[in-house]
Amino acid sequence: MDARAERSRAVKAGAEAETAPLPPTRAEYQRTQHALHVAKGVIQRLTVELREARAACHAVDLARADVTVSLDRLHGRYADSLDRLLAANARIAALEAQNANLRTRAGRGGAHG
Repeated sequence: MDARAERSRAVKAGAEAETAPLPPTRAEYQRTQHALHVAKGVIQRLTVELREARAACHAVDLARADVTVSLDRLHGRYADSLDRLLAANARIAALEAQNANLRTRAGRGGAHG
């Protein structure tokens, strides 16, 4: 190798040595390990909280389904009761008309007779 190439190689090697990261100090390593330990604890806590939230959401979904079924049943009973009430009102109206007709025939005259 000629001298120029040797110098170029030496300069490149020096530049690489300057940019290569230094190994962490013991204090930096301990801080990193502590931060990692704290992060793992946070992740575990959040995982538990997420699991609990999902369980609560599932319970709410089940309760919502129960309420929907109950409301559907209640609506059915309400509709049936309303139908019976309307039928009773129609029967009452028919009986009142018959009563008025009978009173008129009996000569008592209308409703005040």
